[in-house]
Order: sequence, then C-alpha cells, then structure tokens
Amino acid sequence: MNICAIDQSLTNTGIIVFNLYTEEIIDLRVLKSIKRDKNREYTPEERIFALNEAIYRFIDEYNCEFVFLEGLSLNSNSRTMRDLAGLYYVIKSSLYGKSIPCEHIPPKSVKAFALNGNAKKEEMFEVIPQRDKEIIIDAGFKKTTGLYDLSDAYFIGKFGIKKVKDRLNLH
Repeated sequence: MNICAIDQSLTNTGIIVFNLYTEEIIDLRVLKSIKRDKNREYTPEERIFALNEAIYRFIDEYNCEFVFLEGLSLNSNSRTMRDLAGLYYVIKSSLYGKSIPCEHIPPKSVKAFALNGNAKKEEMFEVIPQRDKEIIIDAGFKKTTGLYDLSDAYFIGKFGIKKVKDRLNLH
C-alpha cells in the first residue's frame, strides 16, 4: 500500500511516495510550473492545472491509496497565498473525484512532528534519517531546486503514515 505526501507550491512542489508498511521512499520528484517562457507569461490558473495533472499522474503511477497535503498557512493574505489555496483545493477536489482519500496536515503540526516545535527548513532537513537524506540528495536537488520542499514532503508523509497506521491498528 502506497501513500503520497505533497508539499504543494506553484514554484517547487515536493512529492514523495512511501510504502505504508516499510515506510521506505519509493520515488520522489519536484514538480515545477512555468511562470513564463520566451513567448508569454502563464496565468496562475494554467500553472495550477498543469501541476494538478502532473501530481495526479504521479499518484496514479504508484497506485497511491492515501494522499497527504500540507495544510494552508492562514496567517497570510497575499496573492501568492490565494494562488496556493487554489492549487490546494484543485488537488483535493481532483482526488475526491477519483475517490482517493486526501487529508491535510497543518504546517505547524509538520514542524512539531519533525522537531517537537517550530523548525526552520534547514533544521528539518538535517533531522531526516541519513539513509533517506541520501536518497533525496542523490536525486540531485539543492536548496534552491526543491531540497527543502522534499524535506517538508518527507515529514508530511511520515506524519501521514503514522495517522494511517494508527487508524488501521498496524503498529
């Protein structure tokens, strides 16, 4: 049984698939949306649609039975946050339409799960177990190209695994 963890963003969406039973990383990606190319600028709606399609293909490729998203940070009222909320709800409604359970995990809960409190992205990456950290590093990501988005997705996934195992009494 596979679960998918997503740290969604219009810039770098970190996405990791885990095996529920072994808790091992099966695959990971950073999905990017194009803001502009030499011909034109893309609207947030176009970028959201393209990301949603790529996310769903990844989830479908690995037959994920559960999906966990990072919840929205409601402390911001910027244009970026509105676009991120749009992406969040498009992903959730798309998965709902495919009958794939999708839950969110609040950002503060992810940080508390990783480090028992408020954590910076660098700190969260550092506490990933070495074996899994090497998988992420070996995939070639740097902090500007999705490394910290993957570390967020990692802990979203680990938190999600715990929730599912608790629900199914798999400990």
